[in-house]
Amino acid sequence: MTINQNGIKVKWDPKATGQRIRNLRGPLTQSELAKRIGCKQVDISRAERGIRPPSIELLLALALSFSVSVDYLLTGVQDGVAAEASPAYGNSYELLFIGNLDSPSKRAIRQLARLLSSRSAS
Repeated sequence: MTINQNGIKVKWDPKATGQRIRNLRGPLTQSELAKRIGCKQVDISRAERGIRPPSIELLLALALSFSVSVDYLLTGVQDGVAAEASPAYGNSYELLFIGNLDSPSKRAIRQLARLLSSRSAS
């Protein structure tokens, strides 16, 4: 889907959004995640498969639950940086590990990653 507003083109890929949700969910089942955020399992399933766009309420609940932005869920961009442009992992163990941490720990890991990234760019 492409949206053109005021000369700005935004391309949104529902299947890519669904894959990001699936990756963030990690070892949780769809039912467990649905219970955790207060929605139906079918809503998670449809969003992950890209069948139906997630509602605003579902996006907000997922973003809060996983400590990511709605922008990241929709586009893969977090804090103005395209996450998909990062080096790909051979597996998703790192994402599963981070997804299970509490919010302060996630923030600390993100800060450390940014610090290490800025040092390696120098």
